This record gives sequence, structure tokens and C-alpha cells, in this order.
Amino acid sequence: MKQTYLLIILVLLISYATKIRAQNTEANEINNVVNSKYIASRKAFTGKLNDVENKDIREKIAKELNRNIADDKAILINYFQRAPNCITYNYNKETYSSMLNNVVNISNRITSGENAIDFFIYAKDTFHIDTFLNKKDFILDSGFFQSNVFTIQENCEAFLILKPDGRFMKYYGEDYFTEVGNFLKQK
Repeated sequence: MKQTYLLIILVLLISYATKIRAQNTEANEINNVVNSKYIASRKAFTGKLNDVENKDIREKIAKELNRNIADDKAILINYFQRAPNCITYNYNKETYSSMLNNVVNISNRITSGENAIDFFIYAKDTFHIDTFLNKKDFILDSGFFQSNVFTIQENCEAFLILKPDGRFMKYYGEDYFTEVGNFLKQK
């Protein structure tokens, strides 16, 4: 009987140590500072879809979000995912929640002046997942955006802008609202 208890305690200790080691390994592998590694991980893609491609992707996005999106509106998808380059990784819950509120406010302000509609999507495995669950503006990705739009998981934030004429910009990296504003203002 004593051996059984010792065995159970040993299993629990090993399990706990393994969990702590996994958490420490993950924390050590997350780059949360703006350095050369982080700068190299940021990527921007621009282009123009033809009319058929544009119509198709707009319909797929509208269906996925269960929203009607006017053909004359630009679409901005703000996306949050788990990735090895994440400036906000070490934020506490309160700071991260405040940052998300600022993202919504800034995005809303920029898009309202540029005939655009914005959405806030998060992946099921993103950091700080519990913070997203309490935010009414944020939508859990079914996997559609991760599989079809934001296929690079190097940064924990990204965005896609799709203009009515098919011009688009996809950007991976945090603190991106200068790029959003500039692209939306282009005529």
C-alpha cells in the first residue's frame, strides 16, 4: 500500500515537472522583443485579385463571418494567432485586454473614415485565449482564416485588407495600423 502511494506521488511529480519544463521551453522560444529576428519575421504581400477571385473570396469571408458585406466596402480582418514572434506574449491579462480594446478602437476609427468594415478574428490556440472569450467584438476562427488566409504562423498578429476593386494587402506583424491607414487611403 505504501508503495502504491509512493508510485502515485512519483507519477504526479514527474507529470508536474514535465508540465513546468514544457511551459518554460515555450516561454524561452517566444521572441517578445523587437529585434532582428522579429523584424525579419514581418511580411507584407500586396496584389490585385481579378473580378472572379475577388467576388469568390468576398463571398467566402461573408459566409464564414455570417455577415452581409456590401460590394463597395473594403474589408479589414484583424487576426490573432499563436506564433513564435509575439511582442504581447508576456502581457498580463489586464494589459492584454486593454491592448485589445485599443485595437478595436483604432481599427474602427480608421475604417469608418475609409468606407471599410473591420472584423476581429482569433485562432483557437492563440495566446491569451481567455481574454478573447470575454470580448464581444472578437470571433473565434473555425479554421477557415488560418487555413486559407493567414497561412504563415510567424507573428501573433496579422491583417488582411481587401478593397472592393480586388486590391489587397496581407501583413504579418504587430503594431500595424500605419500600414492599414496608408493602404486604405490609396485610391
